[in-house]
Amino acid sequence: MSSRTFEQDIEQLHCDDETAVQYYDSRDAQVSSDLLDDHALRNKLVDVSLIQNTTHKLANQNVQTENPPPFILFSAIGAADFASKEKPLRISRDTLRTLIESCGFPHQLPHTFAFSIPHISHYVHYEDGSPQPFAISFIVRVPRNSGAVTIVSRMTLHDKACICLILAAQDRDASALRDKCIQHKDLIARYPFYPMIFLLEYRLGGFGRWLRSLWHGVGLLEEETGMTPWMTTKGKSSVDLAGEENKDYGQTLQKLHAINVELTLAETTMKFATEFVKFCGMMLDLVERTNKELKLPGMTPAHRQTVEGEIRYNEKLCQFSRDKFQELLSRVGSQINVTFSLIARQDSKTSTSIAESAARDNQAMKTITIITLVFLPSTLLATIWSSGIFAIDLDRSWRIFLGTSIGLTALVFAIWMMILQKINAPLKAAPKLSPV
Repeated sequence: MSSRTFEQDIEQLHCDDETAVQYYDSRDAQVSSDLLDDHALRNKLVDVSLIQNTTHKLANQNVQTENPPPFILFSAIGAADFASKEKPLRISRDTLRTLIESCGFPHQLPHTFAFSIPHISHYVHYEDGSPQPFAISFIVRVPRNSGAVTIVSRMTLHDKACICLILAAQDRDASALRDKCIQHKDLIARYPFYPMIFLLEYRLGGFGRWLRSLWHGVGLLEEETGMTPWMTTKGKSSVDLAGEENKDYGQTLQKLHAINVELTLAETTMKFATEFVKFCGMMLDLVERTNKELKLPGMTPAHRQTVEGEIRYNEKLCQFSRDKFQELLSRVGSQINVTFSLIARQDSKTSTSIAESAARDNQAMKTITIITLVFLPSTLLATIWSSGIFAIDLDRSWRIFLGTSIGLTALVFAIWMMILQKINAPLKAAPKLSPV
């Protein structure tokens, strides 16, 4: 990466104006938890530069030292997305530039900070004009929603000296990883890239808690729909069952969609975790192969077997966790379909109830209409009769009234039937749907 691109990436980062970094040196007698400001950190970086120069001289002279390799650790707090202004990186921009240069970290590091996505990469460093590698470094950014952790580490091949930088969005993550590295500094002396394995184990523990939380949430949502063979609510009464028929599943559907989004995110995260485990195994092989090519002492078979065993264990743990996340995602998808079916069934029952009510109302209206049509002609005729317009013999008036009423009623019914037939004719002529 060119110096111009490196400077551009540095300038784009949103860093704090003041520096607050914890520093650890395995050669110190006591562990300090003090936060170093810009001036104090720059003084420590001078010591780091001296370590780098000493290592260069010993490597050029092919001199092996009996002293344990130094382990230098920096840790700081900052947002998962370091381009965000909400939680800036607690290292000033100039000091961060000096830190990267003094420790010999890859210049791609600032560019990695600017993204809120997972990242793993390694780099083999060569001295100018030398065909042999001098150091190996890696950059890892492991996400967990907004609580991402970034580790960059550099190991010199000659003396196995390790310089490591831990950056975490949450203070508890940075403290936990720092304490883990300090507690197991002897393991790091044997294999300098142990901080990468510590990060893997720490994150897999968080993924396990995430899995249990989502697992429990999916179980509760399955109980809400009643579509599960593992019901924990026993002995539901008929009143409870009647309530299920009238239950509003809109909120349940919203919860299912929310947990579906989180499970989709978990699936992507576990895919990265699988690649991270493979990366740990690849880095172990790379370090051992490079040591062999340079005729440098490597790990003992017992130590290598220990590291490989931890990687294999985490690989299986990651694989089974990923399988469980995929199972939960599939179950949630099924529950979403079930919930849509339950909502459709409720809508169908509501529509059926409305149709039955309308049919009853329609039947009542037909009865009223028929009664009206029966008595309305007689009522009309009686009104006309009583008005005195017609003079009819009283002896035969009832016969005339009865005959006229019957004829008029029949005429009204005939007209009504003709009107109904004309209205229903288009419906009868329409093509009928075949049964499903």
